[in-house]
Amino acid sequence: MQQIFWAFVGTAIGVATLANVLNRLIYHQRITSRSSIPDAARPKSFLFRAQAWMSAIVREYGYYSLPLSFRKTHFFLAPVGSTTVLLSYVVLTLVSCFYAFDPSNVLQWEDVGYRSGFIAICQIPLVVLLAGKRNIIGFLTGVGYERLTWLHRWVARTLLLPVVIHMGFFVREWVMYDYLTIKIQQDPLTIKGFIAGGILLWLVVSSVAPIRNLSYEIFVVQHIISWLGFLFAVYIHVPAENHIWIWLPLGFWVFDRVVRASYIFYLNLGLLHKNGTGLIACRANFEPLDEGHTRVTIPNPPINWKAGQHMFLACPVVAPLSSHPFTIASIPSDGKIEFVVRAKKGATKRFFKYAEKAYPSLPSNSSPQKIGRSILIDGPYATIRPLRQFDSLVFLAGSTGATFTTPLMRDIVQQWKVTRYINFVWVVKRKSAVSWFASQLDQVIRDVETLHNQGQGIAIDINIYVTSTDELASSQASINGDTIEAEKEFALQNISHSRLNGTGLLDSRISILAGRPQVMNIIRSTAETALGEMAVVVCGPPGLVQSTRNAVVRVSNEKAVHKGSGAQGIYVHAEAFGYA
Repeated sequence: MQQIFWAFVGTAIGVATLANVLNRLIYHQRITSRSSIPDAARPKSFLFRAQAWMSAIVREYGYYSLPLSFRKTHFFLAPVGSTTVLLSYVVLTLVSCFYAFDPSNVLQWEDVGYRSGFIAICQIPLVVLLAGKRNIIGFLTGVGYERLTWLHRWVARTLLLPVVIHMGFFVREWVMYDYLTIKIQQDPLTIKGFIAGGILLWLVVSSVAPIRNLSYEIFVVQHIISWLGFLFAVYIHVPAENHIWIWLPLGFWVFDRVVRASYIFYLNLGLLHKNGTGLIACRANFEPLDEGHTRVTIPNPPINWKAGQHMFLACPVVAPLSSHPFTIASIPSDGKIEFVVRAKKGATKRFFKYAEKAYPSLPSNSSPQKIGRSILIDGPYATIRPLRQFDSLVFLAGSTGATFTTPLMRDIVQQWKVTRYINFVWVVKRKSAVSWFASQLDQVIRDVETLHNQGQGIAIDINIYVTSTDELASSQASINGDTIEAEKEFALQNISHSRLNGTGLLDSRISILAGRPQVMNIIRSTAETALGEMAVVVCGPPGLVQSTRNAVVRVSNEKAVHKGSGAQGIYVHAEAFGYA
């Protein structure tokens, strides 16, 4: 049954790998045919049309999430696709434990107990494979480790299920014969089993988000120690013929750690890089942007990266014993790595406080190589389907989510291939946030103008929405005394999308609007003019991310995408705030 269990798991990984290969073939076909076919992103062969039809069905099913409300709180359930994957895994686990057994037959209780124990132990390698930063499953399927983290957590939680069955059927038998006390007190094998189960329970409970987020650094250290303790307890509990299921995950874990440590050593040792600034290869400058955000800049970085990737940063002097992931807000042609970091607590707050103290005191004639603090880097990580293969693109970002969408948009414009139209939407609370990416957005407008002069048919709309009621009120006629709060709320609800005064920082072709964007209308209008498959890229709070997915499902269903109507597919890449 262990082999049968892994046959199903391996088949699922194989299907995902084939899908990844097919996506790569589609990308290659679109890019190579772009010069001769104006609608290169439209599937034409039977194979690609069949793939587009299946993708449309899977997306409409998998993207949707049921919205719920409790009093004034609004939230979404997990997407249907993720839920289906998890439920399928739970069903596979239960069937593997009980197949060909009758749980009501007392004579088979021990058989069920042994079987479920063996099924539990063979799941451990999968838990580890899904956790590594240098992820084998991610390499095969084209899915970054950060998008497999939820599956790692839930597979680990599901591991509790066969363990409980394993323990429950044995305990049930011992209670029937009044043998439980003796087993717990005198049987070393039973004692080791209870210890292993207790450690696993602790691993699951301590990884729940409210507990994990109390101190992520402490969580990581205790999680690794607890996991190694769990492996040891299982090793001394199970028979020797099942020790392979302990050595395999331990080997995977050591391999991931060695590869990652070697790469970190290479990246950060200044002697190994031509532009190294000393013993440590990278130095970072910290600049306060406003009352709660910091720009961290690493000039002349010793790495290559792609738009949409992130890195882990550690600055021992400013924030000791902490390493956090941040999205890279620049592209390689900038010659520097930039991050826009929101100050919350812990390391991000210490970054901001340091920036406030250090930035004004920096001498104006200091070169970037001689200022700032030594910083350790790890990465880059993350993968995304190449966006230049899509006919039309919609970028939706909330606040610092623009650190993800802005580089992707700039990369498309600088390396134009198939795309005809880009709609870039950025939602900010205050108009002052526009300064974070003002020069980059202006450059995009100039680059598109250059493409037009070269005869390339690409169009772009850049719209920035300001949601603060204070900003909205200031953009209207003067508001008097005791009616100001009511008028602010009225402004928020009734003057959405009215143009605000310019900032003086942006090209006049970039619109700054009051209120919130109508995501459904933006996606629908883009889909109506798309000549081939389009993509929606969203990064921001979970509510924005999931409402965008649901909007895509609705538009796809309305237009009968790839169901004979001629409407083209809509792919969604979603990045939610937070790190698991």
